[in-house]
Amino acid sequence: MNTAFDTSGAVGEMPGWRTPVPSCNRFMRWYDLSPFTQGYIEALFSSSVAPHTMWPCRFQDLAPDTLARIIADCEARVADRGVANRCDGAWFWNGRQSKSVKGFPPLTVQLGDDGKVRFAA
Repeated sequence: MNTAFDTSGAVGEMPGWRTPVPSCNRFMRWYDLSPFTQGYIEALFSSSVAPHTMWPCRFQDLAPDTLARIIADCEARVADRGVANRCDGAWFWNGRQSKSVKGFPPLTVQLGDDGKVRFAA
């Protein structure tokens, strides 16, 4: 894990995200994510794929639509393989980027005009 990765803050207004508890807001915090998804995100920000302009890394710098895609991809992988720990999440990101995960092509990471981390279309 990249020690410069900051897990504080939240990613706001998740598209299509339903809050499980009525008192919750529409923001995702680091602790709301599964260990698999956390490992995936840590590997994303630690990888050489992430441009150097993203340092220091902060969870709150993810664009909401990017986090929504990450969560969906991670949930699909867990449902398919039944693995759900942090190390498997990191392996999934690294395997995806090396083209060794069937059905999940590599992603290009970039900074949007709003300064949020996104995947290229």
